[in-house]
Amino acid sequence: MKNFIVNNADLIGTILTRTMQAVHTVVLTTVPPLKLGIERRFLQNSLASKPIKGFIYGQRKTPQRHLKIGAAGNGGNHGCGPVALYNAMLCLYSNDFKTVGCCPTPRKDARALDPPFFSWIGIANIIKTLEYSGAFNLGGLLGTNPIAILDFLHRANIPATIAFLPVTPKKQNNQNLSTLLDTKIKNSAAAILLFWDGGKRVHYIMIRYVSGTFWLYNCAGNDISPTKNIKSITQWLNNAEYTALAAILISPMLINS
Repeated sequence: MKNFIVNNADLIGTILTRTMQAVHTVVLTTVPPLKLGIERRFLQNSLASKPIKGFIYGQRKTPQRHLKIGAAGNGGNHGCGPVALYNAMLCLYSNDFKTVGCCPTPRKDARALDPPFFSWIGIANIIKTLEYSGAFNLGGLLGTNPIAILDFLHRANIPATIAFLPVTPKKQNNQNLSTLLDTKIKNSAAAILLFWDGGKRVHYIMIRYVSGTFWLYNCAGNDISPTKNIKSITQWLNNAEYTALAAILISPMLINS
């Protein structure tokens, strides 16, 4: 899947997020107490997070709401980034989808991932890996850097691309954005969308295309099932007056090569 650009946002967004990630990574890797803090939080998360069966729908209702997200964040209020990434990985690799046809079957060597990055799809491992990569802004209080999610996928040998989309809801009916959020997500193995609700919340969700409609996972933070039968992501954003900020698309090349 080739990179694509919507206005000039990609260059600006990439520079800003890469700079933030680089600063966080340098600090984390040069200050020993901070590294110890990551390992301590990983141990706490490993002990606190009960085994997850299937997708995470409502991060504020599940036991994962108590997870440590960086030094200051928690799963209920700041965990949508790791949750979206977890849901995307589960969509790609879960055996549940091999028989129902909701998601293509990965190639046989697709699970040959670096042990530090998976053991297997554990939410605690995902959080730890993201934190070591400088993913959590302001100790987790400002959520997850989208570039860090993209890097996570690339380190796991999963082809993916990102576009930054600083547009207002009224402009989200333009052809470029409609093509990005509808056609490109439809043609992806899975997608992670970052949006702003117009107030205090910036939120990640995982999206997959099932039987002619879009399914949204962890859409409101307190849901108990996927938001199904969405005909158009662009229209959904417009109706809710949400602003799309970034889209991470996972290429179907994962299962076709």
